[in-house]
Amino acid sequence: MTGTAVNWPAYNGLMNPLNVLFVCYANTCRSPMAESVMKTIGGPSVEVVSAGLHPTGRVAELSLETLLSHGYSVAGLSSKGFEAIDLDSIDVVISLMGESGLAALPCRLTAEKIAWSIRDPYGEDDDAYISTINTLERKIRIFCEDHGLGASRESRP
Repeated sequence: MTGTAVNWPAYNGLMNPLNVLFVCYANTCRSPMAESVMKTIGGPSVEVVSAGLHPTGRVAELSLETLLSHGYSVAGLSSKGFEAIDLDSIDVVISLMGESGLAALPCRLTAEKIAWSIRDPYGEDDDAYISTINTLERKIRIFCEDHGLGASRESRP
């Protein structure tokens, strides 16, 4: 984990949900997938959105198919930029492009910043998308455990 670390208290059900923003280049593959996975694994303890530095305006069909085949919802997923997000409400931003993604964030974003280097599967085969979702699941489970989040430690769609 890289960036500004914050020691968050464990979510107790009475607290406001942690607001998490996932960022990637086009908001077409990685960040919408991360958004869906985090919504399921984090449960009511998180509010999750995603955005792209240069959004394409569509979520890749293989992203949607991979999410559905792994039991995740695709409801409400869309490709969007920062202008569609209330940046002042974000508690944690996770760049899926590593440090370069953090460097490209709007200056006014004061949230905890985390950099994950996740391979972009765009234009690749099903196996690349499966590898991406498996990596996201692993990292998101660790994030939720570290932050005391999740409807259930064993929750799985």
